[in-house]
Amino acid sequence: DFGVEGHRQLHVGLHIDHWDRLPLRHRDRARNRICINLGREPRYSLFFNLPMMDMFRAAGLRDPEDIYADFRGLYLGRRFMEACPDYPVVGLRLDPGEAYILPTDNLIHDASTETNRFTDITLTYLGLFFPEGLKPEASKNRQPAGAG
Repeated sequence: DFGVEGHRQLHVGLHIDHWDRLPLRHRDRARNRICINLGREPRYSLFFNLPMMDMFRAAGLRDPEDIYADFRGLYLGRRFMEACPDYPVVGLRLDPGEAYILPTDNLIHDASTETNRFTDITLTYLGLFFPEGLKPEASKNRQPAGAG
């Protein structure tokens, strides 16, 4: 999650993933990410607790005009933060051996290991993961990107 500019490393910061390459209107159909902390120290997942289309509406954007201008939602985070500067970022602590499931194609998020002394090690999978008993009906008809 970083790029290089000259001799400096630049971290991405709050962002959305694009693994399934879905348009903004269909981000709720993207696969989830399960991330397991295999490291020796806690790590943090930071995110806005609003799906992309809820952020779109909260920012006062118009459908369809603004959706076509930002088809994949690449600029939505900046527009949302300008419209709602006091909206809190959630910080979720993930201790060693713990995991989270988040829809990272549909949430603005980032990870943080800023104060850690040891190398951060995680195991990450993409898929349709749901806590037991909470599998939505819509997921029965949903296929991951590239399937079928």
